[in-house]
Amino acid sequence: MTESIRVAVQGALGRMGREVIDTLVKEPDMLPVGAADANAQTDSIALTSNSAAVGIPPHRRMVCPECGAGVGEVCRHPKGDRYDKSHKGRRNVDKNLDNGGAGRIPLATSLEDVIADADVVVDFTNGAGAAAAIETALPNGKHLVIGSTGIPDGAVERAEKLASDNGVGVFIAPNFTIGVAVMIHLVERAARFFDYADLIETHHEAKIDAPSGTALAIAEAAAQAKAEAFKAPAAETELVAGTRGGQHRGVVIHSARMPGRVAHHEMVFGHVGQTLTIRHDSVNRESFMPGVMLAVREIRNRPGLTIGLGKLLGL
Repeated sequence: MTESIRVAVQGALGRMGREVIDTLVKEPDMLPVGAADANAQTDSIALTSNSAAVGIPPHRRMVCPECGAGVGEVCRHPKGDRYDKSHKGRRNVDKNLDNGGAGRIPLATSLEDVIADADVVVDFTNGAGAAAAIETALPNGKHLVIGSTGIPDGAVERAEKLASDNGVGVFIAPNFTIGVAVMIHLVERAARFFDYADLIETHHEAKIDAPSGTALAIAEAAAQAKAEAFKAPAAETELVAGTRGGQHRGVVIHSARMPGRVAHHEMVFGHVGQTLTIRHDSVNRESFMPGVMLAVREIRNRPGLTIGLGKLLGL
């Protein structure tokens, strides 16, 4: 049997972190082994108890094959060994179904406390959390996948150095959907043919930053592909301040926040008598998971710094 990729998740109690953990349980070659979150109030987190319902083979479920104890729990054996140390080699035992087919993994407020057994760390927090993950995971020889936005430039440079010094890989992407990677690729190809560019992005009402990191990446891709700046005419009279939106290198960006949205990005290029619209929508957080899983698999074979899902897709 191929050795599982052992993964720890930072930001585990957030919506994206929880989605990542739920997905790891379903992947045949992956194993969640630890979770960290600044808001943690317990020492463990339950894995999805419905893994059996989605067809996860019993040997993949996070329970001891002998007694059904979850990760970190004391097995019902004479020696009282803990599953996370003594039962890494699980067997395909139908008995697991009788024990719920789920289990628990360690949870802590500090990432350093839960990465000992991990091969890869996945971070979905914020810029400060990502910077902390860089300082924790890479010096400890762990590969790192970052989905957080707002990372300081200095932290990215630091990640590149630490990855090189420790012989590991770090992957950073503002968005993990296949569609956005393709969208950025198309924007890069189209930008030089147009003089105007407006970018509209809409997210759920709880998103803390505006514009989104994805919007900035799309705008930057457009700006880099064009020799001169886009034209962004200002209104002669702006009746409501900020109505024309913000600007990034000539690309005008408009941000909306409301319930009912996950992530929407729409680039509109303008030229005389015509427009070109390139649009992507994520209707749920599951849309990000194929990209996250691809990054977890690939980063182990990519030492140093890799930025953008397009690099993994060959775009």
